[in-house]
Amino acid sequence: MRTFLLCLMLLTGFSAVAETPALRVAFSTQHGVNKSTPGLATFNRELAGELCRRIRVTCTFVDLPFQEILPGLEEKRVEMGFGSYLRTSEREARVAFSDPIWQSSSRLIGAIQTGKRFAGKQGGTVALNKLRDARVVAILGSRQHAYLEAIAAEQHLQLVAANSIGDLFGVLRAGQADFGLVVMLAAYAHLNEQAAEGFEFVGPPMHDRGLGGSVHIALPKDNVHLRLQVNQAIAAMRSDGTYHRIVRHSFPFNLD
Repeated sequence: MRTFLLCLMLLTGFSAVAETPALRVAFSTQHGVNKSTPGLATFNRELAGELCRRIRVTCTFVDLPFQEILPGLEEKRVEMGFGSYLRTSEREARVAFSDPIWQSSSRLIGAIQTGKRFAGKQGGTVALNKLRDARVVAILGSRQHAYLEAIAAEQHLQLVAANSIGDLFGVLRAGQADFGLVVMLAAYAHLNEQAAEGFEFVGPPMHDRGLGGSVHIALPKDNVHLRLQVNQAIAAMRSDGTYHRIVRHSFPFNLD
């Protein structure tokens, strides 16, 4: 009898392990920066790990180019996507979004000497709405890229596309663009690692015309249960202080 019970317990245990839910979590590719360097990549991974623990699922982390994450959710190749996503009507037709996880803004970035050169042309301040005859790089599929597409012809801008924030910095280092238009937090780790290369933020942060706002985790449109679980976990993490602890591991400032 004892042998039978032991076998039953072992079988039950194996069954529980086999039936543990599993999720594939996608992160926007971060070429050119150490993933352990404090910044958006470390924040996203720690936040995702805590979410998976709280909703009691086993998660596999994968890196994808930014423009492949939403198709990955639509095609059920991944179940959760971290890519600094702002909510737009076009995106909401394709995927669902979690409650907000931080507040975003965009900013130009470039070499110090380039910033000084264009500041001289613009009377001392580089502002995107006044920028003319410049080459600007942005990540393909991002709101920054879409914004530049809308103003490029009128402002005589040459738009350059990059697949990741690391690629964007590579374009700048190679002299193939004068400025990059980036989500500020996405560039934080790169600026810390590559400060000696002389890159800096240029001009003021931008929030309007889709360049800023609340950032969300992208989720499958048809999985309401997962969305509720994720939102409940986010609320609990904010309530018990875990969210702010995770923020402090990667940034010396609040994200709200």
